[in-house]
Amino acid sequence: MKYLFIVFVFFILALTPAPPGQAVYGMDVFDTKPFPCGQEHHLRWVNDIGDIHIYQSQVWMGMYDGDVADLSFQVNVSGRSNILHRGNWDHYTDPTGIPDQIQLMNWTPNYIPLAFGDTLEFIYGCYVVPGTTGMAQIVVTVWYAQ
Repeated sequence: MKYLFIVFVFFILALTPAPPGQAVYGMDVFDTKPFPCGQEHHLRWVNDIGDIHIYQSQVWMGMYDGDVADLSFQVNVSGRSNILHRGNWDHYTDPTGIPDQIQLMNWTPNYIPLAFGDTLEFIYGCYVVPGTTGMAQIVVTVWYAQ
């Protein structure tokens, strides 16, 4: 069911008008895969595409096996005091409401510039009730033009 909704959201985002005269591409820049709760994690992505303009970012957050946890994340443009995306999700029971599970930032017609070689830093984690464990996953997708 979660994947069906992700496809639905991608379809709706595909209907968002592209900047005039520019093709827009989508790419998952971060996919944490299942990770254990209880500590802060860091990932980096280096822009090897070229100079790009990021128009949208979407973050999907998921918990495994009905775990109860608070997920939080922040995506920074490294070398600048620029936050690309920040948010959190309080996950308490299954099934959960999709509006909290997927967060979208849309700057169109404005954009976040990213030069060749610039990096995005992803700081994330999930925190459970003391004495319990949990597994989570977060995926960050961006839509950009060159």
